[in-house]
Amino acid sequence: MSTVLAQTRTLASDHSAPAPGQGNVRKPLEGSAWQNGLMHLTKVIKIRSMLISLVNWMSVLL
Repeated sequence: MSTVLAQTRTLASDHSAPAPGQGNVRKPLEGSAWQNGLMHLTKVIKIRSMLISLVNWMSVLL
């Protein structure tokens, strides 16, 4: 389970840090802010669902 969390963290950090010369330079500010908010929301939902499933598994094992 920790490896899955580590993989999602690396994927999230890859998406949140655009390469120099890309990302916010060519996009309008509103679009990039909306996209960052949407990606943050999906990341929070994924982490929340993983935590819920982890708690469910622990309750099954106990």
